[in-house]
Amino acid sequence: MTDPTFSGRSGLLVSIRDVAEAKLALSSGADVINLETPSTDTAGNVDLSFVTDVARFVAGRRIVSASIADLPTTDAAAFALSAMALASAGAGHVRVRLPASAPRMELEAVIASIGAAPLGASHPVAVLFADGDAEAGLLPVLASAGFAGVMLEVSEHGSGRLLDHATAERLSALAEACRRNGLFLGVGGSLRLADIPSLVQAGVGLLGFRGAACEGPTRNGRLSATRIHDLRTVIDRAAARHGKAA
Repeated sequence: MTDPTFSGRSGLLVSIRDVAEAKLALSSGADVINLETPSTDTAGNVDLSFVTDVARFVAGRRIVSASIADLPTTDAAAFALSAMALASAGAGHVRVRLPASAPRMELEAVIASIGAAPLGASHPVAVLFADGDAEAGLLPVLASAGFAGVMLEVSEHGSGRLLDHATAERLSALAEACRRNGLFLGVGGSLRLADIPSLVQAGVGLLGFRGAACEGPTRNGRLSATRIHDLRTVIDRAAARHGKAA
């Protein structure tokens, strides 16, 4: 079941660490406000009260995204319970990290368990890793389980940029495969402003940023309204050039 938010358009995801940053991201043009935990510099282990606070502020004006904490892939039921908790707290996108190193049967069990969970209006989104090779065969499984889309990222923030691991040809082929399966494709991983045109041309539906949206040289700075606005503007211009609704 495709999330209609990114049907035929390119969206902007901004990762935030507190409600003040959520307010700035909302006012500066983000389509998806993704919650991450500053203490670990990852998207896992997001406190449910944080999800609730941001969801109450956003009040349905944008999508709030939050990740299930990394769990043993053998415990599919635990994934489903975590997904339900995030959905109940107000996450519109419930992100599920699916490591390439996990056995295929375990990944499929996790996907099926989350797909069968009562998530209300929330959509599960699979996070796959560009520095692995898990994505191709899983797309029909994700689609059958009711996932909205795929985020292709790097396994850790310290393992380089997404584009160190994924060529334009690979991204274009993956975007087309996602479309055939009714899924959107999103990407993240130390993306830069200059990367946007080629990503939009490749058919990426959702572009995720933290570092490029921050003041200073790293993702540990505070978000900048000017930088988020610049990201929004370049995405919209690239989408217009490539015949996508902005």
